[in-house]
Amino acid sequence: MRKQRGILTVLVLASLFSLGLSGPPALADDTVVTTVTDKVTDISNRKNIHDDMSGGGLSLTADEIAALPEKTEVSVKGNKVIADSATFYTNYRIYGGYLLTDGTATTSHTVTFTVSGNSVSATGSIDLWRTFGGYGEVKPSDTAAVLRPINVTDNEVTLKELTGKAESNYIYGGYTNLGNADSNRVTVTGPKDETGSNNLTIRYGVYGGASGGAPSGSSYGETEYYGGSARGMLKLDMEGVEIEY
Repeated sequence: MRKQRGILTVLVLASLFSLGLSGPPALADDTVVTTVTDKVTDISNRKNIHDDMSGGGLSLTADEIAALPEKTEVSVKGNKVIADSATFYTNYRIYGGYLLTDGTATTSHTVTFTVSGNSVSATGSIDLWRTFGGYGEVKPSDTAAVLRPINVTDNEVTLKELTGKAESNYIYGGYTNLGNADSNRVTVTGPKDETGSNNLTIRYGVYGGASGGAPSGSSYGETEYYGGSARGMLKLDMEGVEIEY
């Protein structure tokens, strides 16, 4: 993720000043809309991936937020990662869509942040680590008096039609460390192989939606929330799914 920051900064500035990534330039109340939408990253059949992967996302510094028009809606929506038969090296992440922001020193701007309608899907034999349909993170600092929430809604992770040996670690339909994580979804279906053994192992947590705290935990078989407003759906076909914790 951090390796992409410089590139993402260029994209953000392009969207602000040339509208290259923007939707409609303004609403009736002069609100400017800046979006990253409908991008698809297909990593199917890639093995031992040594990097974070995402469908689409933005990373905004405090200075970049301060340079936004007075009323701005920033959204990351409708992006997708397809990870059929993909495997990852330890601790790398998949994001359907993500938004990273810094805290700011003033409240002079009316800026809203949303991450919605993003997804990660995988079939086949997989080995995934941390998987997020949608992800939002606000980073505080010593000079940041204002932390604006990132609302993460209607994102999804779907693992189905799995074959061979399949493994995954933390799975989140949607996560934000500040804001609402409502109406996110995780769907996992783990069929048995020819011998009748489980062929999907999920280590640690599976969460429909989580808000607040750090994206980790050890609950299983239900949706767990760290705090804030979070409503999500978790659907596990437990036949053929083994949970380790």
